[in-house]
Amino acid sequence: MDVTGAVAFLGGGIEGELANGEHPIILRFTYNKQRKYKGLGGSCTEKDWNEKKSEVRSTHPNAVD
Repeated sequence: MDVTGAVAFLGGGIEGELANGEHPIILRFTYNKQRKYKGLGGSCTEKDWNEKKSEVRSTHPNAVD
């Protein structure tokens, strides 16, 4: 059983953009080469997302140290 998971950010483009201009933060699971997504209930702008660390930057108002 080979299951992988990652925290992802649905940024770039209009697809997935919320009314406030932010994009949702999701969990992406892969099992048997099929992907499933689950929203975490949070969102942020592209400038507040650290792509390398897959986390919200400390500049986001709801960021936790």
